[in-house]
Amino acid sequence: MKKILLIIGGIIVAIVIAGVVIGSGDQESSTTTETEKQEEQKSVRFEGRADAQDKDIELLVKESTELEGMKVTVTKVERKVRLGEFEEAESGKEFVIVTIALENVSNETVPYNEFDFRIQTASGQVLDGAFTIAEGNLDSGDLIAGGKHSGTVTFEVTKEEGHQYLIYKPNAFNSDRIIVQLQ
Repeated sequence: MKKILLIIGGIIVAIVIAGVVIGSGDQESSTTTETEKQEEQKSVRFEGRADAQDKDIELLVKESTELEGMKVTVTKVERKVRLGEFEEAESGKEFVIVTIALENVSNETVPYNEFDFRIQTASGQVLDGAFTIAEGNLDSGDLIAGGKHSGTVTFEVTKEEGHQYLIYKPNAFNSDRIIVQLQ
């Protein structure tokens, strides 16, 4: 009798384990299906872009998108060797001046900072903005719900052929980024 109870107990345990495995397999299948749907909806626009990451949102100049409550639009890109009487790019370099429009589309106050923007050069460098005395810099601050602000972020980069990308990453603890092809 003891042997029969052990066998029946073993069968019950095996059925429970099989149910858990099958149930988790179904859950993984539905998760994979959801992930596949998200991947189908997201298209890679900049094929072969170095440092491309799964969560990147890729845009062109004058296109908008929202990230963490902030709607971001690059409205203009200019290239200059001289910013004024006292600011000239080093030999072989140029200034890339990016005009950015921000709008808080959330219901809470959202901070902004020009240091959330970097440039990725065609050669693969990722650079911070240049310190300039030019007027109209984006600077930093907070936008209340519905608030808007625009300004420029200036980068000094080597003149080179190929695409450059503006990277907007407002949260160091979140991998989501907006990538805007500048050239």
